[in-house]
Amino acid sequence: MKPDGSWDELTPTGGWIDVPTSDPSVYSVRIKGDALAPAIRNGWIVWCEPRHVLVPGEYVLVSKTSGEHMIKELLYSNDEEVSLMSVNDTYGRVTIPRTEIEKIHYVGGIMPPSQIQA
Repeated sequence: MKPDGSWDELTPTGGWIDVPTSDPSVYSVRIKGDALAPAIRNGWIVWCEPRHVLVPGEYVLVSKTSGEHMIKELLYSNDEEVSLMSVNDTYGRVTIPRTEIEKIHYVGGIMPPSQIQA
């Protein structure tokens, strides 16, 4: 994970988590590093719900066409751009043109690593 909380690669890992969702496309991401602290700690898991409606004020996982990925708070989204606030106040706000976004998924929740099942 880069200092600003973004990363360039998603690597599969073992295990699974039980989450309260009806989205059949749900997936999880294990966080490495402290760029998302204090909200999301090193080693913790976020699960994403691709079919869930995006909600301003809540977290989203954004994948850019450049291959960069990030988790941020959604401020607003329209046909032209998406405005995001960093989870860690150190990194501030960013606005990304829609043409640079491959996907944006709702973060359904955060859980500690103790919840990972083998």
